[in-house]
Amino acid sequence: MPSSTGRMADAAEPTIADVVIGAMETLESDPESLVLLCEAVEESYGDDGTLAGEAFRACDGPRRLVALLSWWNMLAPSESHLADVAELRQMALELISNLCSDAVDADSAKTKLALLTCGGELALFACLKAEDELVVRV
Repeated sequence: MPSSTGRMADAAEPTIADVVIGAMETLESDPESLVLLCEAVEESYGDDGTLAGEAFRACDGPRRLVALLSWWNMLAPSESHLADVAELRQMALELISNLCSDAVDADSAKTKLALLTCGGELALFACLKAEDELVVRV
């Protein structure tokens, strides 16, 4: 079946929802999942952005990402077993900013509400205390 660009859709190519769901399955255990998730959402606009936001919310993404941010905010660099907590936190903040943007997801208000419902504002405000300037700027 032709896509909106007129090309035939590749049956083996995963949808944006598949990518989001797959990355969310290992989000807490594999930092590379966050990288994959950020890259996929960063390139999603229009219908793909809306599908990415829906999949993120369906996987309990807002609550899970807030929980990770809260944990990363509590860790001092010397306490972390992760290679770079500041970099992971920065990626999480970029992901949140994309999924809360109407330019990416026309239904971004649902993501914003889900973030507020699970206490996301506390995790976001705590990022302002980060020692890494890039985290604070995001």
